[in-house]
Amino acid sequence: MPRGGVLDTAIICGSIDNVENAQLQHAFELAGLRCAMMLPEEVAIGVSLNHAFEHDKIDLDAIPGFIVRGIGITTLTKSFFRLDVLYSLEQRGKTLINSARATEMAMNKTLASVTIDSAGIPTPATVVTENLNHALAAFDRLGGDVVIKPVYGSRGTGMFRIQDKGVAEHLLIELFRNGCAFYIQQYHPWSAPGGIEAKHPFDVRIIVIGDEIAGSMMRESPSDAQWKTNVHQGAMPRPYSPGNEEIELALKAAKSLRLEIAGVDLLHSSLTGSWIVLEANCAPGWTGLSKASNTDIPARIVDYYRRKLKC
Repeated sequence: MPRGGVLDTAIICGSIDNVENAQLQHAFELAGLRCAMMLPEEVAIGVSLNHAFEHDKIDLDAIPGFIVRGIGITTLTKSFFRLDVLYSLEQRGKTLINSARATEMAMNKTLASVTIDSAGIPTPATVVTENLNHALAAFDRLGGDVVIKPVYGSRGTGMFRIQDKGVAEHLLIELFRNGCAFYIQQYHPWSAPGGIEAKHPFDVRIIVIGDEIAGSMMRESPSDAQWKTNVHQGAMPRPYSPGNEEIELALKAAKSLRLEIAGVDLLHSSLTGSWIVLEANCAPGWTGLSKASNTDIPARIVDYYRRKLKC
């Protein structure tokens, strides 16, 4: 328990059992900053009361800043409330890294894709709709090879690559019956530019902290049959030093989404012959990166927090 119950920061997260969140908390403590983890569902927002926020164990009103590592997966109504917690903290003068708006934009694949595209950043052609006719037409419109993703999701869960029109129609109709919105993206086959050795599908993850590149890695699938490159889906992390093009795209993507901490995923596309941005994560993990690099991401986050809040 922190001395006197007063904290220097808290990590807002979806799970207090997450290993990376525990590593970040430990990094704060090593730097002499008192830190706790908190779940947004544990908070009550007060209006016209002595205390702006209520929490059973933490004095939130006394904390100057928070690191946002997620809000958890739950119902739509509760998701709105958890975002309200973030916005309310900011309204009360607290510093959030990442901000409520940045977190909201990055969590929503639709808004993130539109924002990245509007910034002039190359990204896959995508159709997002809840209209079944538009969704069915998107298969041909996007070249007959598509990836269907949940609007909210991570780690490659719930993603399907479809190359057969009949299969696409069956899946889309089932999703429609279950009340889902459709996020349908053109599939880009990978290619390896000069200097990169890769035998199987791969992408590049670049960690951005502030306006600097904090770390990077390749993620290569175990076989040609596995098109997903998420480490949690079996991809192998490998050391990688990004070139100027990848660095510029990663920084530009993070900035477009107002992300101070971001994990930007890039693919070298055989369709375009160049790098494209697949997505930007507002709470990137570093377990895979730690296997491919000696970069201490938790320490870099703590250093950024201390410089921003001057503590």
